[in-house]
Amino acid sequence: MRNGPSPEWLQRRLLSIGLRPISTLVDITNFFTFALGRPLHVFDADRIAGGTLTMRRGTGENFTALNGRVLTPGADDLVIADANGAISLAGIMGGAATGTGETTTHVFLECALFDPVGIARTGRRQQLHSDARQRFERGVDQALPPEAIEAATRMILDLCGGTAGSVVCAGAEPAWQRQARLRFERVAGLGGLALAPDTTVTILDRLGFSPVARSVSAVTVAVPPWRNDVAGNPALDQAPILEGARAQSAAAGAAMIEPECDLVEEVLRIAGLDHVPAISLPRTAPVPVPSLSPRQARTALTRRLLAARGLAESVTYSFMARAQAAEFGQAPASLMLNNPIAADLDQMRPTPLATLAHAAARNAARAIGDIALFEIGPGYTEEGQALMAAGLRAGTRRHWQPEPPCADAIAAKADLWAALAALGVPMEALSITPDAPGHYHPGQSGVVRQGPKLVLARFGALHPALVERLGLPLSACGFEVFLDSVADPKRRRRAPPDLPQLQAVCRDFAFIVPKGTHAETILRAARAANRALIARVRVFDNFEGKNVPDDYKSVAIEVVFQPREYTLTEVEIETESAKVVDYVGKATGARLR
Repeated sequence: MRNGPSPEWLQRRLLSIGLRPISTLVDITNFFTFALGRPLHVFDADRIAGGTLTMRRGTGENFTALNGRVLTPGADDLVIADANGAISLAGIMGGAATGTGETTTHVFLECALFDPVGIARTGRRQQLHSDARQRFERGVDQALPPEAIEAATRMILDLCGGTAGSVVCAGAEPAWQRQARLRFERVAGLGGLALAPDTTVTILDRLGFSPVARSVSAVTVAVPPWRNDVAGNPALDQAPILEGARAQSAAAGAAMIEPECDLVEEVLRIAGLDHVPAISLPRTAPVPVPSLSPRQARTALTRRLLAARGLAESVTYSFMARAQAAEFGQAPASLMLNNPIAADLDQMRPTPLATLAHAAARNAARAIGDIALFEIGPGYTEEGQALMAAGLRAGTRRHWQPEPPCADAIAAKADLWAALAALGVPMEALSITPDAPGHYHPGQSGVVRQGPKLVLARFGALHPALVERLGLPLSACGFEVFLDSVADPKRRRRAPPDLPQLQAVCRDFAFIVPKGTHAETILRAARAANRALIARVRVFDNFEGKNVPDDYKSVAIEVVFQPREYTLTEVEIETESAKVVDYVGKATGARLR
């Protein structure tokens, strides 16, 4: 025989499915891998040491595979060996030592069956992917080897010439024969499509499910060897076909449920799923029960709100490179994983903000100047998994102002505050502490707490060193909301809007305070002066410089007094203002500017 380039018709067929033609012998095996789903392998018989092949477990010896990798199969891996040792990883990839080439004149054609679980485990251990492995680990036609070996031999003789030797068999064909029973009424009862029994039997027969026995109400079929996805019962041929569901025992019914469902599916897909009539679900109550739980509704509300604020929703992987994950929190070894798809993505992310930051960096590298992303997904720590809503803004927006708005800590806080307010969090009960984690700017970030211990969120500008490493714009900020920490909304009637009938009174106060004083401390003290009368307190100025002593700053706040029963007199306003000054002074040591 001779080996060389395969004929043009065979090359065109392989090229049409994305395969590169190599040689006639290799192309023939690739052709049958895809045409029949039957992987084959040809060995150069002149390069087989000792002239005999054996199949055994690996012993730790090395050999070079056809892709150039040096493999070391162990005791759990199946190999094909000659007198010198392993020459092929069985069912996955052959070895370079016995591969065919232009000088090949004698070949040994191998067609075998392998355990799908064993092939899958060996492929994962060796981190080796091939078309053969993909088919063997999913199951192949167990009755096809004799026909496949004859068909491949015929093509080799036609295209390469030569003569065929005798077929050598080892082992026994597995007992793949199995049967499945289908009750005709289940096609309509389970699938929703009424078909005549004759139509059902005809469809199954044309798909290779040959009828073995039939009665008025059911049919028993032989499952073809190529349908490994259809379950069956090897002992079904000894059991009589039952005329009604009531006559069958519980054990027999349990044994036939899965294969019967498989047969119903086969009948429906051929008859046409578009022919199944649409039927509304029965109404169980006059008032529909909410389809979403309060927590699910809360997540959907957060998603809509962030999208309405101009952030684009992203769906990123929950795993990333360990070095990258460590920049956003702890990366413990207990949260590492063996990722067969991408070996570098080996760590569960501590927060969705981490993967958002890298997505933003990829956008920035493509000259996207205004980036606004958010994601609702899990973050992982050694304590467990937490559902989080994270958002990130980077760059500057195109704007008519000489200095366009940029993504800073205040922008992140605005997004965060809007999300918390929409979730029904009592905003007046929140406080901000400056102990944000290390991926935030230490002077432009904060942690949002409800009470002294419960952490609801954190926000701020990203750390400058992190921004530089990622290649993000200098102005980059983010926030993280721990949705699981937000209390469930109380089931109560919606309260009417609070529309006071009396005019509110606004007063501004500028306090001289030490530079280390937090504005939140001033706001809490002013609010505590009269919680029933004071409706809102906010900071509108923070100044350091001329006319302010060193180590001090001027913080100006606006206090809104909202009377409910009568209009305040000037004396009452002055009294309440004095209380504000007094409370702030006691809490911070501040004095009016």
